[in-house]
Amino acid sequence: MPNSTPRPHRPPAPRPGEPPAEEGLWELDLWNGSVWYSEWFRRRLQWPPHTVHRRLEDLKGYLVPSGWEALLQGIRAHLERQEPLDLNVAVQLHDGLTETWRIVGSAERTAAGQPVYLAGSMKDIATEAHAVPGDEPSAKL
Repeated sequence: MPNSTPRPHRPPAPRPGEPPAEEGLWELDLWNGSVWYSEWFRRRLQWPPHTVHRRLEDLKGYLVPSGWEALLQGIRAHLERQEPLDLNVAVQLHDGLTETWRIVGSAERTAAGQPVYLAGSMKDIATEAHAVPGDEPSAKL
């Protein structure tokens, strides 16, 4: 099915010397399953410079299992029942610290109500690292 819905606007990359963004922007194309992540993710998750991440599952290895499940359930609830996508998840960074990120998003829909894109942001909302008892990060993909 061809996609006739215009693609949401992606903000331009920061200019040299500008402070880095305080939140990560993302966009999920529901037609082909690809995801665009802003540069914020590369910095926060220490993705290597030439590594390409284009799948939602690229975040799985950084979220504790309960966070990954919460994210999937939140996306499903938003797409199927139009419930707000606004949740907090624990994210484990390469240096061993755990941050709490707030994930918000909203679907762009066709005139018939069919979701086409899901876009939003993720932001570190913790003032210090907090571990989630009993939860270990998922295996890296």
